[in-house]
Amino acid sequence: MILTASLCVAAGNLRAGTLAKNEIGADANWIVHVDHEAFLRSAIGKLVRAELTAQGMEEDMQNFATVFGFHPLDDVRDATLYGAGGDRKKAVVLIDGKFDQDKLLALVRMNAEHAEFDHGDVTIHRWLHEEKKGEESTHQMMYGCLCDGHLVVMSGDLDVTKRAVDAVRSPSAGPAAELLDAVTSDGNGAFFQVAGTGVGAMAGDEPQAALLRQTEALRLHLGETAGKVFVRIALEAKSQEMAQSMGQMIEGLIAMATMAGQDQPALAEMVRKIQLSTEGKTTRLRFEAQAQPVFDFLKKQWEQKKQQSEATS
Repeated sequence: MILTASLCVAAGNLRAGTLAKNEIGADANWIVHVDHEAFLRSAIGKLVRAELTAQGMEEDMQNFATVFGFHPLDDVRDATLYGAGGDRKKAVVLIDGKFDQDKLLALVRMNAEHAEFDHGDVTIHRWLHEEKKGEESTHQMMYGCLCDGHLVVMSGDLDVTKRAVDAVRSPSAGPAAELLDAVTSDGNGAFFQVAGTGVGAMAGDEPQAALLRQTEALRLHLGETAGKVFVRIALEAKSQEMAQSMGQMIEGLIAMATMAGQDQPALAEMVRKIQLSTEGKTTRLRFEAQAQPVFDFLKKQWEQKKQQSEATS
């Protein structure tokens, strides 16, 4: 899970940072892909990197690299998450990068629940992961391995991990063509991509998920072209009537954000750049703005949340 946290190098034999479609499990119905190298090359990526340095975090990342055997920014090429349905244990994480295998294995073997399982010519490791949220903590077994010296494969289920390794070692056609088309279409310049089908069945009963419960399929692309950050979202409803309802719901959310922006001019400016359209069963949102004001807005939001957190701690 330390590796998973490093989503946000390169030897010549590493694959490109774009999505390796044929390494995705055939039963996947959702995919998240981060092209880390493309993000660092972008204008907003460079602004984020400069801010991390200004915040004194470069030394922390170097210390991280000393302990874990890879730099969380410089040594991660790309990361892909995929799964079938909403079972977290059956989700798969693929992280392509430059890793010190000896250091990673030494850390994993220190875990009290460590065990090893042979799968062909690959050794899959098990460890107990503890995740803390406030005062509460959860425990979950994790399984993972390092394939070909550069690709970390992880999951919360041993059999799922084995199938993921098989997909990597013996590439096939991958998941359904419609899912791959969704994650790659309209994605020129994107460094963050999401696509999923059967979304409504995975949305759950939370009030915040009302919009997703009406959604049959979605795709999201976040990226940058010509110094402008863009977000493109397409939500496919189960019917045209649901699509119209979905569009009205989003219009209401935009109106609420616009009203909140009366006291926050930067927020109002961002909201005004959102374009909404509905055609057939598909609702689309588009946003585009120069990288610098987007970065300034996000930085201010982060600083405000940080102050609120410190005030309540």
